[in-house]
Amino acid sequence: MRRILILLQIIISATFGYSQDSSSVSMITNRPGATEASTAVYKGGFQIEASLEYGKIPERKGTSDHSEYLFLPSFGLLYGVSENVELRVFAVNYATRSNLNGGYTQFVYNLSDVFIGTKINLLKSKGLVPELALIINQGFPSNPSNVRKQWPTTATFAWSYSLPANFGLSGNLGYINEKEVFDQNVTFDHGWLYTLNLGYAIKDDVGVFVEIFGEDNMNDDSPIPLVVNGGAWYRFNPKLQIDASAGYGFEVGNYYFNVGMSLLILK
Repeated sequence: MRRILILLQIIISATFGYSQDSSSVSMITNRPGATEASTAVYKGGFQIEASLEYGKIPERKGTSDHSEYLFLPSFGLLYGVSENVELRVFAVNYATRSNLNGGYTQFVYNLSDVFIGTKINLLKSKGLVPELALIINQGFPSNPSNVRKQWPTTATFAWSYSLPANFGLSGNLGYINEKEVFDQNVTFDHGWLYTLNLGYAIKDDVGVFVEIFGEDNMNDDSPIPLVVNGGAWYRFNPKLQIDASAGYGFEVGNYYFNVGMSLLILK
């Protein structure tokens, strides 16, 4: 814990130092929530987005048998290569365990697929036209010993509107194509994702949000998933933000808690 506090102190101190040289710039972050921002990272800026998450997923809705997971942490690095394009890398360290018939298994630690991608600004907001960006992410298997390897590809449109009285409305709509190789057999799954986010800035440095989102597999007849999410964020300065959120999934009765931070470093 002491090391974590020292690290946070160093990050805060460094961020205040950067803000003295570029105080007019404020980050636009993808956190909190599932909705990706509709604006790429500032040109020449590095942005770090990281979080810790705990989740509980029933084996079947209404049963006491369940699995738990920890993200330790999820981590993203974004870089603005131009005024309209960012490059991005995301990875998640995670641990899972199960509770079956009243007994817990041991946590199993792993590294999920690594995602490399880009975000491209397409439109600026004007009247009824929203701010719009295209996000493309390509996943790569990170565990060579895993016999089941996946290469998920996502293409997502991220949009947003600035509303009166410090409100904001944003959302994502995307397509998922997942190639999987298992025991020399190759299969393809197709799906789509959606998010809808309503945010409110209480002050310039404090805000709250509510959100719905889900991912649906086109290869089966399961109902469209619905997850309700909400939380708050606080900015120490224009380049350092912390946040907390929680969500509940109606399809299987799962829930989760998430805390995270975003840090923008400019040249």
